[in-house]
Amino acid sequence: MAARAIDPADFNTVAQAFARRGAGSCAVSPPKNSVDLVGVKEDFQVRANGVILAAKVDDSLASCDDDGIIDGGELGRVELTLYNAGAELLPAGAIVEVHQPDPALVFPDGPSLVAPALEALSSTVLELPISIAAIQEYRPLTLTLRLVTPGGCVEFLDVPLDTFIHADLKPMASRDDDLEVTPSVWTTDGGNAEAVWRRSSGPEGGFFWHADDVGRPTDTPSSPPPSRSPPTSP
Repeated sequence: MAARAIDPADFNTVAQAFARRGAGSCAVSPPKNSVDLVGVKEDFQVRANGVILAAKVDDSLASCDDDGIIDGGELGRVELTLYNAGAELLPAGAIVEVHQPDPALVFPDGPSLVAPALEALSSTVLELPISIAAIQEYRPLTLTLRLVTPGGCVEFLDVPLDTFIHADLKPMASRDDDLEVTPSVWTTDGGNAEAVWRRSSGPEGGFFWHADDVGRPTDTPSSPPPSRSPPTSP
């Protein structure tokens, strides 16, 4: 990124040099703890590489309670950040869709959209309006966001997005925290804590706090909310 910011021509020269050595735009590194490089995937081309960096569902377009959760009669959005991690222009025409959506979801403008062109190492925020059909109870959902890019590294890229619908947030209503609700009541502190801690979901559902091994000493705690005991407690 620094090379491109200073001189795009130098950036292209560097990208071509890496590609000749197998570290092209679609190369995949082995797991970070690997000692035998098993899992590495070489690539010898310089091209675009579209990825979904982040995504969320909220009720921000037309809400009755502004709690971030879509209820019946509200209009929300699926918001996602599309990033070109490659070294070439990502041409207009990449398609982002909610693949095989739950029948409870309604998409006024359809469940897909076409992304604009993206320069190398740049990003854009896209959104799909979303509402829900008449349902009677809280429901957790996992949306599958599918990205299809022309000439991309893979035929398509699927990204799961966990959310829930038809629910209301009630602060301080439980002794337990399963991390389903955002924003979390847990807080992070210390230098660059947002680069270390993140709320993640497991392959079989559920949420947890995850701290990355950033390769350097850090003092970035994740802290629960203060505990409160009744005045009569010993």
